[in-house]
Amino acid sequence: HCLCVLHQDTGEVLRRPNYVVYESVEQRFRDSCDLTSLGLLQLSLNDPKEIASVLDQLKNFVFHGSLDSVIPTEGASLQGSLIAKTITLLVDRGEISADRYFTREHVARMVSNGTREMREHVDELIPRVMATTVAVFILKQLDGSNVENIAVIENNVAWLLDAFPEKYVVSIFVKAPGDRESGTPLEPLKVVENLRSSSMACNEYLRVLMGDDCNLVQETALHDRRVETLVHLAKTRKDARLFDDLVEFLRVSSQYSTREAIAVIDAAVTDEPGLKRQFVQPRTFVLGRLNRHEDAIKMLLEEDMHDAAVRYARDVNEKSRSAGSHEDAFRYLLDSYVHPSGGRKPNVKAAVEIVKSNPSMDMVAALEVLPDDIALNDLSTVLMSALRGSQSDARYRQVNMNLLKTKVRSLQVQSASLKLPSFSVRADQLCPKCGGKFK
Repeated sequence: HCLCVLHQDTGEVLRRPNYVVYESVEQRFRDSCDLTSLGLLQLSLNDPKEIASVLDQLKNFVFHGSLDSVIPTEGASLQGSLIAKTITLLVDRGEISADRYFTREHVARMVSNGTREMREHVDELIPRVMATTVAVFILKQLDGSNVENIAVIENNVAWLLDAFPEKYVVSIFVKAPGDRESGTPLEPLKVVENLRSSSMACNEYLRVLMGDDCNLVQETALHDRRVETLVHLAKTRKDARLFDDLVEFLRVSSQYSTREAIAVIDAAVTDEPGLKRQFVQPRTFVLGRLNRHEDAIKMLLEEDMHDAAVRYARDVNEKSRSAGSHEDAFRYLLDSYVHPSGGRKPNVKAAVEIVKSNPSMDMVAALEVLPDDIALNDLSTVLMSALRGSQSDARYRQVNMNLLKTKVRSLQVQSASLKLPSFSVRADQLCPKCGGKFK
């Protein structure tokens, strides 16, 4: 388990077990911009101290040098830096996968096709991109079962999140499909904690970890963290696709805490009131899981999403009937129209339209909600239909009642006949009283 490097002049493999040459790492990079001049003549992956020392040098090289005018100081976000941009282009354009280090040729070609800023800093950009990806490559090889290795990985995550595109840092923690290398399978909760400062990286890690069926991962804390990161990303980036991802995860996952989810969403709306409407759909979904249907309908109406409120009530009723329950969400809808909250005016006309367009609803309950002074001629058609339906139901019940009464009488006759005394006699047996024969 070692990283072998060819001699840059002769091409021979340099073999120095458990030994790392540290001299003039930065100068070697400046001279040749080549991975072979890194100074890792033979890095032992069994010695965490050696690995930690090399990673420290890589870190210092990436953050210090003549790129100071382009790259912020150590610890600052590098999402807009040339390093992150170049690596993103390399991976997104299929030049190389995120879990491999880049060659000089890869980087040089991408920089030549990149932005003017990239071309201006080509001599300094190429080695720094390579140094960053070599660090990821080294960490990718470590055995995650070794406690010291875990410490090395955790100590280097923060600066790599600054220098490497966030969504690709997860390659350190997750082995790619078909990857035969050892990978670094760390405890997911520890990984999530290490990625707490980066919602994008954390979300990407959890997405890869959970795969196509997120419910195979049963730790509620991981599902709660995914909801939290998606809400945060949707709030800060205001990307419609992130809202869609949030709704989809809330729909398919059965492991997250609904109370935690609604609290996180409510907090986001409090922070960004302008996003209240965008968060209506995910909030409605969670309220539905909490059986807070009245709150969900009121929220939809407050946002003037009348059609969505009707669809929601209809869906609740259909699910209720399928489950053998008798909840009528249309009553919540009527009540919200007749007795609105938030200073809105009553909308009796809309309530009447709901009753007229949903004749299957409980008309007695509907009339209890509607105001007493409502003009009944507005409801004449639906009320007559409901009355005819009630009469038909009454006749049906009467027929069933008569059939049941007939069956009861028949059973009573059968029961009485069974209670009559009975006995059996032999052909030659005589009556004990009169001495006569039985016929």
